[in-house]
Formats: sequence, C-alpha cells, structure tokens
Amino acid sequence: MINTVEPEVKYKDARYYFAEDKDNTFINNLIDEVKLDEPFDWKAKILIFEYKGEKVGLAGFNFQETDKGLMPRFEHILLTKKVRGTKVAVKLLLIMEDYFKSEGYKQYLVYVRKDNERMKKYASHWGMVSYLDDDNGTWYFKNI
Repeated sequence: MINTVEPEVKYKDARYYFAEDKDNTFINNLIDEVKLDEPFDWKAKILIFEYKGEKVGLAGFNFQETDKGLMPRFEHILLTKKVRGTKVAVKLLLIMEDYFKSEGYKQYLVYVRKDNERMKKYASHWGMVSYLDDDNGTWYFKNI
C-alpha cells in the first residue's frame, strides 16, 4: 500500500507530495481550468506536482484488487495549461511510474471513457494495453 511519507523525486526541479487541506484551492482551480467533465474523487490519494516551485498538476489514484493482486488505478491526471503537452508533463508521469515501482507495484490501471478520444490516444502512445471493454469505456494497464 502506498505510504503517506513524501516520496523522493529523482528529477531535477520537480517534486510531488500528498495533498493537504491547504491545496484545496489549487485543486478546485485546476478542476475548473481543465473543465473536468466527471466528479472529482476526493477520496482518492492525491499527489500535487510542483515544477520549479510552482504547482502544475495533480494525480489522483485509488487501488483495485485484480487477479494479479492490488494495483494502483489512476482516477485523475490534471495538468495546468502551462505544462500540458510539454516535456514537463512527461517527466511528471515518469515520476509517478517511478514512485509506483518504488512501492513494489509492477503495473497500474487506467479507465478511459468511450467519449474521451484524447485519452485513448494518450493511453496508446504511453504504452498502455487495453484489456477489457464495457458499455462506457475501456480498461488499460501498463507494465512498469
């Protein structure tokens, strides 16, 4: 299980930490900025990304029991307009994968709704493999 100690980051100028109450304004502003079209899961573990001292995004994840054991499952990956589609965004996702690996996980899961073409392309580009479709979308996993 993911611990609540601040994770160590291996990338220059970037860090992330578990969200605290003081981050709620940033989270709400980011939800508005990206025009999130689904409910935000406030029960998820939420990591805030900083780059060069500025908050630039977040990742929210839960855990799902699978036939291969417990796996992290992304609920949200939200980035500010400033870093969306940049090398910084890629670094932040690599940091997340490194963190999951450091916690002993070999895979993670993502669910993409049918109507979210952008995320389907991202999942394929990022090396995720689809393994289950339902009426509303597709489950993907990635080996890390």
